[in-house]
This record gives sequence, C-alpha cells and structure tokens, in this order.
Amino acid sequence: MRPKFYDFFLCSGRQHGHGPGELTSMWRLLLRLITFLLLVSSSHPAAAETVVLPISLDFPLLRSFALSQLFTGPGRSAEIINAYDGCQYLELRDPQFRSENNFLLINAKISIKGGIPASGTCGMPIVWEGYVDILQKITVRMPNWELRVETVDSRYRNLDGKQTVLNEFLWNLIKDRMHRHLDQMSISLRPSVHEIASLLHLFTAYEPGRIDSWLRSLRPGAIRVTPNGIRAEVLMDIKGTAVAPAGNLVEKPLTQEELERFLRSWEEFDAFLANQIRSMAAFSLSDEERSEVLQTLLQTRYQLAGELTAAQPQPRADMVRRQFVMTWSRLAPLFRKHLILEGTVSPLSILAYLSAGDALMVLDRLGPSFGMEVSRDGLIRLARLLAGERAPVELSYSYEIDPELRRIMGFGPEPVSDWTGVAGEVISLEGLGRSLELKTDWQNPINWLDLLISPAYAAESAPPDLQAIKKWLVNTENVDDYLQLVRSTLKTACEQAIVPGSALASRRELFIRLMDATAWLESCFQHFTRNRDKLTYVRSSNNTSVGLMQINERIWRGLYRIEALRWDPAYNIRAGIEIMQTYLNRYVLNQQSHAAQLDDDTLVRVAYAMYNGGPGQLKAFLARQRSQSYYLSDRLFWEKYSWSKAGDFGKLRQCFGD
Repeated sequence: MRPKFYDFFLCSGRQHGHGPGELTSMWRLLLRLITFLLLVSSSHPAAAETVVLPISLDFPLLRSFALSQLFTGPGRSAEIINAYDGCQYLELRDPQFRSENNFLLINAKISIKGGIPASGTCGMPIVWEGYVDILQKITVRMPNWELRVETVDSRYRNLDGKQTVLNEFLWNLIKDRMHRHLDQMSISLRPSVHEIASLLHLFTAYEPGRIDSWLRSLRPGAIRVTPNGIRAEVLMDIKGTAVAPAGNLVEKPLTQEELERFLRSWEEFDAFLANQIRSMAAFSLSDEERSEVLQTLLQTRYQLAGELTAAQPQPRADMVRRQFVMTWSRLAPLFRKHLILEGTVSPLSILAYLSAGDALMVLDRLGPSFGMEVSRDGLIRLARLLAGERAPVELSYSYEIDPELRRIMGFGPEPVSDWTGVAGEVISLEGLGRSLELKTDWQNPINWLDLLISPAYAAESAPPDLQAIKKWLVNTENVDDYLQLVRSTLKTACEQAIVPGSALASRRELFIRLMDATAWLESCFQHFTRNRDKLTYVRSSNNTSVGLMQINERIWRGLYRIEALRWDPAYNIRAGIEIMQTYLNRYVLNQQSHAAQLDDDTLVRVAYAMYNGGPGQLKAFLARQRSQSYYLSDRLFWEKYSWSKAGDFGKLRQCFGD
C-alpha cells in the first residue's frame, strides 16, 4: 500500500498531465534531494551550549580573606604607617564590606596622626579618627585565575557619620600608602576551578575525552558585585549532550541485582550526608537551624523508606541525584554562614567547596541530557574539601549509634536501656539443653522449655539477657498483665520525657493517649514474635522497622542503638516517645509554626502523620484534612486514638486472638 504523500504527488502530476514514468523520475529526484538535505544537516556539528558556573564570594567570606591578608594586627587592625616613633601613623580596623554601583566598598575605622619629626620630637601633630569608605574595582587576571582589587576612590566621615574632607597634609600622607596596602588583596580562584573540573569527571557518565574537551573551554565571564558579595562567572562550552548516557533512566522493574546496586549508591549518599552534618559540630546552630538539618536528613530517608514499602520496590533511577540537589540547596546556606563564622576551615577550601557544589547545581539544571550522576568518588572528593586534603573521609554505612550526630540534631543523651547482651536476628527455642531454661511467670502455653541463642551466634558473642526478655513474652493467658506492662511503661516513659513548663507539659494526658494509640496501630503492643522454635523481634513488611514502636532502622540510623531497638522493648518505647516529642516540639507546638494553634484532635492526628511519614507530613496532613481525603493510616490511627481516649483497651485483646 502506497503512502498518502506518494498519492499526493501522483495525483498532482496527473492533474498537470505528466505520465507515470515521468512521475517516478520526479519522485526519485525528490527523495534524493530530501536525503541529501538530511545528510548535510546531520553532519553539521551541534552548536555548543555555553554554561555559566558561578563562583560566589559572600561578603563574610570576602572579609575572612581580607582579615587573613590585610588586617592581621590585634583587634582586626592593619597598621599601614608607623614612622618616627609614631609621629606619623595610620591604622585601619574592623573592615566591613558591601556593594555600591558594582564596586566593592570597604568601610573601616581609621586613626591618623601626622606630625613633622624634628630632633626626636613630633612637631605640629594632627590627630584624626573617623571612618573611611574605599571603593574598589574587581578583575580576574589570567592565566592564574587571580581575583584582584584596585582602589578607585576613598571617602571619609567623622565619628558622627558625617562626610568630611581631610586636611591636605594628612591626605598626602596616607592616600598612596593606604591604597597600595588595600590593593594587595588577591584571591586565587584556581582551586575552585580545579575542583569544578575534578567533580565534573566524577559526577557524569560521559567518557573522559568529551569532558576534557569541555574543560578546555573554561574561561572567565562577567564579574559583578551584588548586594550579597562578589559573583565571578566561569564559562564552559558543552557539546554533544543531546542523548542521556545509557542507564540513566530505568524503564522496566529493577532486578534484585539492580535494586542492591541502587541501595549501595543511596547508602553512600546517606553516609556522605551524615558526614557533612557531623562537620557542623563546631557550628553554633540555632534551634531553627537544627530543625532544618534534621528535616533535611529525614526527608531523604523517609523517601527511600516509602520506595521500599512498595510491593515491587521501584525507586527512581535519579533519586540519589535529586536528593543530592535538595540537600545541597538546604544545607549550603548554613555552611556559607557558619564555616566563616567558626573559622575552622581555610577560606580557600570554603570557596572551593561551595563553588564546586554550586557548579553541580547549575549542571544538574541542564536536565537529563547532561547525565549527572552522584558517585562515591565524587562524594569523597567533595567531603575532603571540608575535612582537609590529607584527612581520611570514610563513607561507611554503619548502624552504630553516633553521639555527635545526636548532639548536632538537638537530641539529648541516648535513651536508657536495660539491655546488656547482644543477639542476632533470632533466638533459638530448640531443646538443645536445660542450662539456659527460661521459666515464665505467666506459664506460657507456647512451651518455652529452652530459650537458647542460636549456636552460630553463641560462638561469636555473649548470650543476651534472657531475664530482660522474659517479661515481654505474651500468650493468650497473660494478655491482661502484658497489656498493663506495656501501658505502664509507655506512661512512665512519657512522664519522664515531658519537660516541666514546656508546651507539651500542659498536654500530658493527650501525649500519653497519643503514644498508646501509636503503639496500638504500629505493632498491636507486641515487640516479639515466634515462628515455630524461633523467637525474633517484630519487623515491618519491608523489613526496616522494628519493635513495639516500629522504629525504622534506616531513617533513625546513627541516632539509636540498633541492638537495643530490636531486643529491649523499653528502649524501643523510649525512642518512639523521643521521636514523637521531637516532632511535636519542633514542628507543631513551636510558636513560630503556623500549626501552633491546632485543636487537640488535629494535633494528635498530624503528630502521628509525621511519625509515620516525617516532618513533611505536617503540611501534607493539613491539606488532606481540608479536602477530607485521608490516607488509610490516618483513619486507622484515628480509630485507635478514639478507643484510647475512651479507655476501651479491651479491643487490644483482638491482637492476641481473643
């Protein structure tokens, strides 16, 4: 069957009286012409796209360079002239930076003394103190990528701030020396450009030859003084990015091997993020900043947990890249502010670190065609800029508790645990002997003849504390006693956690009911479960949340002791209470929060939504409430909370087969 466009030409030819043979020749000629044009257009090299990579020196960072190069005297001073035993003297102190008409303006306190030295005396001395405003032009000198300043004017003001004109003698004494001193400041942009080039190799999937061709086009662009600091542009021409690198997008379900590879990549990123947060140890973070850091970390971890909850885990292929971009945009302002204030890292390293991250953000905005990928080597390279070139950077994904991470996040001491032993995934109930026989006070019909650790595990470590486990075992005959144990433990832990005089203190009973309902929905008040002759702790369907309060081990990695979460129900309860208390105090009851005036029923519902899905659920739940489009978990929690509020705990017996 002929295509319609062929019929069009055929009909057109017939209308003009052409024969079939002539039409065939015309059609062949036309096809050859079209083919030629296509070949010509496809052989023409694609036009290069010029990308602007920013190097930003905020005024606080610029000031740190000035203090290290120019104002090195006591009290951030610069003694420029001190001659004839102080008869002629010039000192600048405490420089401050701002912009004025695309010039850099340095404001400093100035002290001048001008006299005529004669026979060991200082004749006719003139002394003046005030302020000086120095206007400077900024340039970048190649080939060394050196940012230089050049003074173009200076103005003077008295101590009362009014502009004045200096005495001619003083002016002639200071102008050349002061300007020359200030013009000595130089900042090398080469380390920043070098790190951008290095990370470009480590964060893309393109072959090195293509990336090197881009790097050869690096050159300075415009340089501007903005209201926040100096912005120097680095220009780079990018060619040949029309097709995304293979493997950048996933169109079919992940195989087990692909899922494991993805998880390793995500774990490397999570370890990098924890590393960056630990580097804030010296920062004097405000409560709001600590909450921002915690929310940033939790958002990445809750997102992964949500992906793994699906029946067929199918995380987005670019999840790690998107999380890197999100975390950088949130945490970079904190690094800009505190790295300079704390002075723990050299200004050049700070500039290189921030410039490299900012460049990656720009390249990411080019879209999938650029093919940015987050690699382990790239993350280590970026982390080393803060740690120091020779300092070891270990991005190991460990479940060990990290006290420093807890402190930075604003958590107090680790919850107390009664757990003294160590256990594997299961404790064996096989009748292999009587030496470790556990006799329960509740005469459990499950026939706990022997509660033994598995032989494989026993060879490696000391046995767990069986007495600590015993009281948390439940059967159909001791349900009432067991429920009383759980409720009393929850109540005591709640009361111990509430700080007197806090916003939560006036909602004590509400908080206890909230935790009862949370434990009810999360685990049906159960911490342990038995499968034939094996005892283990309750795990979620996706194998990541454990115990009575279903603490997600990935989300709270480093903040709680994993062994205690698994095998000490009381510790698990204390951890769950601390998490819920953190969400309430920082995000709901905080007076600066728009949710601070919620009614009690909405307060507990939004608190559980956050417990289940992270701080981002604060706004998300309120939106669901407005539209009355609740999640199933919202409705199930409200059911359990209503029962808890009514004291109807008898329904809990249904969890144990009653």
